[in-house]
Amino acid sequence: MKIRNRFRTPARHGKILLMTAILLPALMAFMALGVDLGIIAASKAQLQTVADAASLAGAMKLADENRVRGVGTTNQSSSVLPETSASVAMARSVGQANLVLNSAPVIHDNSSNAADGDVVVGYFNPTTHVWAAPPLSSPALSNAVLVNASRTSARGSSVPGFFSRVWTYAGTDVKAQSIAVAQNYPINGFKAGSTQNAPMIPITLDYSTYQAMMNRTTTDNYSYDSATNTVSNGPDNIYESHLYPNDTGSPGSWGTLVIGTPNNGTSDLVSQILYGITPQQIASVPGGSLQLQPSTTAGVPPSITFNGNPGISAGMSNALTSIIGKPVVVPIYDVTGLNGANAFFRIVALQTCRIVDVNFSGNPKYVVIQPCLLRDSTAIANTNPATWPTGWSWQSGGVVRLHLAK
Repeated sequence: MKIRNRFRTPARHGKILLMTAILLPALMAFMALGVDLGIIAASKAQLQTVADAASLAGAMKLADENRVRGVGTTNQSSSVLPETSASVAMARSVGQANLVLNSAPVIHDNSSNAADGDVVVGYFNPTTHVWAAPPLSSPALSNAVLVNASRTSARGSSVPGFFSRVWTYAGTDVKAQSIAVAQNYPINGFKAGSTQNAPMIPITLDYSTYQAMMNRTTTDNYSYDSATNTVSNGPDNIYESHLYPNDTGSPGSWGTLVIGTPNNGTSDLVSQILYGITPQQIASVPGGSLQLQPSTTAGVPPSITFNGNPGISAGMSNALTSIIGKPVVVPIYDVTGLNGANAFFRIVALQTCRIVDVNFSGNPKYVVIQPCLLRDSTAIANTNPATWPTGWSWQSGGVVRLHLAK
């Protein structure tokens, strides 16, 4: 039988205590380092939130109605839009409202829009995905905001070391950068299965009249005030078109569409003018989607064809008048045929517009529209610049999409 040597146990305990005494400082140092690294990682994540929130807020300010007017965009001697100062101010305000370790990050003003500033308004190319800092070839290109957020020792606010202060560690410089883009896109259609109505009216405009408006060769007799949502007489550098009367190519001078209803009776048309196209109506469109579809025939643009009627109903006057100033989508057709209730219209574009005047009493009767920007989650944006209409710019209107590019 083996007998335990009880006299060796104290010696073992002594060695363990000695090793513990030797290793404990190192273990505590690693624990302190782990805690401080965790704090640095948390501060980096919070600072990235600061940069992302600031750039998004600033970019949205660039999608202002003045962009459709072209205000300030023809001055080639300056790379600063009128919206730049508002964009920079909003980015700084939102960025500094998001704390990093319970302290506000330092984001300096950049009123001159210098390329090395903390908040910079520039251009993010939607084709190449390359950021271009000012000065730009034209301030009209401005569509993005870059934000550099930081907590650094140079600005007196580096991320402090807590446990590592024992080793006189001063702190860590932490930086984050973000680019957000606000871009206007042509609309290809509206999402199927949405719970919201599509803001499209069931009245169509012929392509040649539409092109004249987009080429700015028509009239400029009305001015829209986005602050008050009112329209007044006088030019605002946004050219208009008559939605009615127009050349339908069929008897009559008005093109109304049958969209997801058994017919286009006045009550149906009025409801769609006031409230848009319902998800149920979109689902009942042939193919179950209100979207321009590519053609298999060479030279034929993407399109969708609707039955319609070239007639006019005075019952729509009040509905159209009630939505003056409201952004809506107007279908644009290039081909029509047949007569009366058998008429059809091939829709090749969906243009964002607002109605600026309606007159159904006396002669001449008319409905006047002008391009505008639209913010709508149901719209399907055409994000392929290669297929955008020639000359597409902020003055073309379109649906606005906001996203992070970096």
